[in-house]
Amino acid sequence: MKLKILLCGLLILIAQLCTAFSENHEWSINYSLKNSSTFTGVSKADSMYIISCDNHDSDPSLRQIIKSTNGGLTWKMVYNFNDNSLGWYEVNNIDYPTKNFCIASCDSNYFIKTTDGGETWTESSLNMDYFIRGLDHISLLDSLYGIMGTHRNIAYSDDGFNTYKVLVLPRPLIIARIKLISPTVLYVLTASPASFFKYDVSTDIWTEYPESFPSYDPEYKTPRYMFFSDSLYGYVVGNRRSGIGNASYDMIHKTTDGGKTWVEKFNALITPRGGLTEVDFCDKENGIAVGPQGKIYWTHDAGETWSQDSSKEIIKAQSAVLHVTILNKSTAIIADFEGNLWRTPIGTDVPERIMDDEAMIYPNPVRDFLSINISEIKKVEIYSVIGIKLLESEYKDKIDVSGLAPGMYFVRIGDKVSKFVKL
Repeated sequence: MKLKILLCGLLILIAQLCTAFSENHEWSINYSLKNSSTFTGVSKADSMYIISCDNHDSDPSLRQIIKSTNGGLTWKMVYNFNDNSLGWYEVNNIDYPTKNFCIASCDSNYFIKTTDGGETWTESSLNMDYFIRGLDHISLLDSLYGIMGTHRNIAYSDDGFNTYKVLVLPRPLIIARIKLISPTVLYVLTASPASFFKYDVSTDIWTEYPESFPSYDPEYKTPRYMFFSDSLYGYVVGNRRSGIGNASYDMIHKTTDGGKTWVEKFNALITPRGGLTEVDFCDKENGIAVGPQGKIYWTHDAGETWSQDSSKEIIKAQSAVLHVTILNKSTAIIADFEGNLWRTPIGTDVPERIMDDEAMIYPNPVRDFLSINISEIKKVEIYSVIGIKLLESEYKDKIDVSGLAPGMYFVRIGDKVSKFVKL
């Protein structure tokens, strides 16, 4: 008994030492659900357009999809399950690859889809074998190419799920996560045992990398979630039980060769059981991983090192983190078990010097082309209001901004920064 207490104390000491390197972000709740509803997914089209889905276990009138067009500062409901024929189905997951296109996957193999940014939705279903929760997995590349699946089946579409085909798996699998990497290539992460598959739709060839993950059987519980920033760089999060009480290791693995091999990058913190639940990146360098008991880890070097978020608000709340999306290197949105959306302030990469020189740019507001009234050649950069660089080019008399969504932006020309409004 004394030995067990000593070991537990040692584990706690190790945890404290391993989390000595941390960073602090001022998290605050900017949206809360009522009556114990829980978010089941949050997804972004870009740094401004974000969608999240809410699933109440017993009351369909409280099931809804909400949307933000200003980086998560404010939200509005765009779909209520109680007002539609899917009222008694539960929404499992959501993916929002473009500003207009979004699909929410539900139980019983049903899904809902919008092609106009949430103004209208259509309801449909996939004709394939049902398994437990139905369509629990979804990965959309754009408004055409996507995959959805249960824990036993995967359906592929190249026309926005107007039509689809059910893939023939190489053998019966327990699917943990799926990811569409290109129009014809998808990755599949399996559990019990953990393994990684690549499938090429054009050639109908499955390739398995069965030794990709180290084996800690029977205590190794990874994988829980998978994310790829491109076809080569990917991450898997989960946990491994320590074998002492309720303690477990939070695990993060990384691949740089498209899933052929995985390297353990994080396993130092010993925490209450549960493991990390999601990981997301806004670019190749900056990412965030989250899990129960307010566990939040940031990386700014492509997943090589991770630092714990020591925010007092998160530590005090001790909420069970479920879902996360990162907008820039210091701005993220988290959905927790208590039905709250947490958000950090505007990222530190927003231009600090804002000089409203109206003579520098015109017209303002602008619809299509922004004219630059500076004679010397300089680099032009355009940022969103939360600091994401959207455009960069050498100086031109006119900059095409027609592809930007309506709203306010920053333009940096050399060492001068100004604001403009896109109509």
